[in-house]
Amino acid sequence: MPGGPHKPGDKVGGRYTIADVHSIGGMSALYKAHDDQSSDPNRCLALKEEIIQPEEPGKIPNLLDEARQRIKVLKDLDHSAIPKIEDSFTADDSIYIVMEFIDGKDLEDILNETTGHLPIKKIYGWAIELCEVLNYLHGHQPGPVIFRDLKPSNIMIDREDKLRLVDYGIAGVFSKDKIYDPLGTDGYAAPEQYNGLVTPAIDIYALGATLHHLLTKRDPRLEPPFSFNKNRISDLNPAVPWQLEDIVMQALAFDPQDRFTSIGKMMEALQKIEDQIDK
Repeated sequence: MPGGPHKPGDKVGGRYTIADVHSIGGMSALYKAHDDQSSDPNRCLALKEEIIQPEEPGKIPNLLDEARQRIKVLKDLDHSAIPKIEDSFTADDSIYIVMEFIDGKDLEDILNETTGHLPIKKIYGWAIELCEVLNYLHGHQPGPVIFRDLKPSNIMIDREDKLRLVDYGIAGVFSKDKIYDPLGTDGYAAPEQYNGLVTPAIDIYALGATLHHLLTKRDPRLEPPFSFNKNRISDLNPAVPWQLEDIVMQALAFDPQDRFTSIGKMMEALQKIEDQIDK
């Protein structure tokens, strides 16, 4: 892994000292780090490493430039659920993103630590918050920011019980008329994502997959592709109201034309059933 994997004590970018390794997988790694030039050297930061390793080495300069442009857009985002990007740099054909460190637990950990099903009202609240932050991203100008990898492990609940959407490693502004590398996570990625299409509809699908996982505790990564309609959600968790089940299944439609036309429309549908969730 060019430039990594780093270990605690390593210095990266001339100023960031690795304190802990959070995760390493595929072509990226996430570290907990400290800024040696900070007035508070004990303040924790999240350091994301993305490795640029195309089939043709000659493409590396262009890919690094594309990554810099993408990060420039992400730095301008301003939403309470989005960790602030503080710095970025390149080294050894890798790009590094320095972000606000979120102290808390991700939804996958919370799901795995919970005996039985999570409270429906809690999941419903998270669904509304996720719609709000995705609506902010999709409303970005001059073009929508597509998250591309929504899943429970990329959603954290911080120490103040606030939802934070983390890991923008493959997020960015994309052209609806261009074909991109089929990046994402099996089970949560929309069918058209495998064909290189990147539109807001893939985030709607991933939100549906995430809510399905939270409601049923059935991990889509372990199931056959695009098999969410194999069992009714309410058969797997009888506490789920049919109105909520219908919304999740519409988000999971195989054809993007059959999903909600926007994340805002999905949020409106969720808000209309709030009384059913409170019962």
